[in-house]
Order: sequence, then C-alpha cells, then structure tokens
Amino acid sequence: MKRKNPKIRRINKKMDRDYTYRIIGCIYEVYNQLGPGLLESIYEKAMIKELRMNGFEVRSQVEVPVYYKGELICPDLRLDLIVDDKIILELKSVTDFRSIFEKQLYTYLRLMNCELGYVVNFNTENIRESIYPVVNNKFIKSKGFMIKGNSASSAPDSFKSNAEHKILKSQNP
Repeated sequence: MKRKNPKIRRINKKMDRDYTYRIIGCIYEVYNQLGPGLLESIYEKAMIKELRMNGFEVRSQVEVPVYYKGELICPDLRLDLIVDDKIILELKSVTDFRSIFEKQLYTYLRLMNCELGYVVNFNTENIRESIYPVVNNKFIKSKGFMIKGNSASSAPDSFKSNAEHKILKSQNP
C-alpha cells in the first residue's frame, strides 16, 4: 500500500497521521485553488477559511511571548497560524527559501510548547516539495517520532543541516 505523504510516518497518539494529512490536504487545496505568486497574507486568509471548513480551530497572528530571565521582553512577536493549539503553520511566499525559516518555526514551537509545525512556501511550482515539517526536540525525546523525507528538520541546539536529520529517531516502522 502506497503512502500519500512519506514525510511523517509515525507521530504520537494525540496527533495521528490522518490528522496531519488533513492539514496537509488543506495546504494542497489552497495551493491548487490559488497557485503560486500571491502575497503571504492572501494565503493566510485562504488557509484560515480552508482549515475551518475542514473542522479545525484556527487562530491567526498569534502572540508569542518571549521571556528572558523571567521578564517579558517581547510581547509583539507573532506566528502565522496555530491549528487546534497543536500545530503551528508558518506561511511563506518567497522565491528563495532559507533554512532560517525552519529555525524560526522551531523557536516558536519551543516558546508555545507545541510538538509539530510546518513551514509552507506557496511560491513554488511543486507544493509537495515546499512543505517543511519541524518537530520540537522536547517531544522527540519523550515520544517516539520518525520523520522522513527531504525536508524533515528537528532544529537541534546546534542547528545541523536539514539533510542530517532525515530520520530523527527510528522506532519500529
């Protein structure tokens, strides 16, 4: 039996494969309807509508509080979308994708105490190759994750290259 999306093979019980596939399906639908080349804000509005139509709770431009030594130092940092208070979506519409986008999402995951997020670049000819999963290491250590694909990243402390983290932690496939 062929898998639809080999990037995520196993995630924890709270977010099963079907759940994340539904979110990725919403990304595909928005891309198929709008195509590449529009502003990020347009894709954000379309994603909100599509996710809600598919039964997800979505919040946009969510404040990410940043504390330093117990003091709030940055109250106005915002992430693009959070789905069901579990998965963060960072939307891009750029011609040159940079690894800093994945690192930024990893930081959001840590600060918001979320397990999984996706950086999505809509300015592409192939949306399938422009969805980048990022996993919070905190949850990898406590739960069995296996992420596969050419864009998997866990953004560890040293921020090693993406290719070095194709398989983050293998358990029985």
